Amino acid sequence: MPQGHAVNPRKSWPELVKSGIFTATASRKRPAAWMTSQARSAAPYHDMTKKNASPVCYAADADDAYMGYAPRSELIAALNILLEAERAGAKVALASANPPTGRNDPIHPAYRPLMLSVRDDEARWCTMLTRQIRRLGGAPSARTGEFYGKAMAIIDPLDRLTFLNRGQAWVVRTLEDLLRRVRDDDLHTDLRAMLDSHRENIDHADAFLSTARTANSSPAHPDP
Repeated sequence: MPQGHAVNPRKSWPELVKSGIFTATASRKRPAAWMTSQARSAAPYHDMTKKNASPVCYAADADDAYMGYAPRSELIAALNILLEAERAGAKVALASANPPTGRNDPIHPAYRPLMLSVRDDEARWCTMLTRQIRRLGGAPSARTGEFYGKAMAIIDPLDRLTFLNRGQAWVVRTLEDLLRRVRDDDLHTDLRAMLDSHRENIDHADAFLSTARTANSSPAHPDP
């Protein structure tokens, strides 16, 4: 290397040869042997432009976990938890819509239609969750969530509906957290629709509970 020449670390090997710092003949024979420590320090700048850089540097090639999205195994587990909860909710709503005969306490006439509507909605999401779990390569759970036993232990129909609404609120919170980590467009669309539906069910149940409790608190035969 000629004395007095400083190597620009941003120059590639061909540029170093062209500038006269290295001879073309030497570079064709054994370029590595003629590179000084200064010239070798320039190589990384040139290599960074090559396409064989580490895949970690390319967001498009990173997997879901690296990007902050839930991996497939985590999605399947979360969907199965939701499936068990929805199955429990559907069973509670159906059992509540068809109470045992011989009840002495009257139920608001809109109670049964509301519970049947909730049951149909919960069953619809059970079907969707089962389909999505299978699409992701998982096995749908056949279990019913513990929520069912806790809800059915509540005798008063309005108190049971209040408890059922709390369960739906849990589903809403769970979906809100999960949706932030779902990258799959098809799954995201289905879960978003499920979220919106549960929010509507909560509003309908709250409106019914307000009306029913007001009616129950009013005297049947008010004083003249």
